[in-house]
Amino acid sequence: MDADEINPEILRQAYLEILRIGMENLRRYSLPENFLYLESEIDHLHNIPSYIAEVNVHRHFYYFCAEKNLYLDRLAALDTKIETERLITWYKPHWQCIHDFLQPYKILLDDHRLSQWRD
Repeated sequence: MDADEINPEILRQAYLEILRIGMENLRRYSLPENFLYLESEIDHLHNIPSYIAEVNVHRHFYYFCAEKNLYLDRLAALDTKIETERLITWYKPHWQCIHDFLQPYKILLDDHRLSQWRD
């Protein structure tokens, strides 16, 4: 295994839970007036299946630093009756699992990606 490769089994359950929560949220809030939220959730989830078996640690950093953060920024910008803080709370333990796993690999990040890291 190369230095940039990981055993994807370690993160599989976290990604499966993120996918499960997201799919439940899509079903729960599938009303036309929630379009912007639904669009954000779909964009957040669309690559999750590929991360489940991903060995390249840089792709996991991409999810954690770019996709997750974009999702959080988009939720913060929503003018909706959806309780976005509650949604975030459901994801947090799984994001924490990914964070904790990636922490020792931060040395592999370039300056741009490291600037996107949110503890």
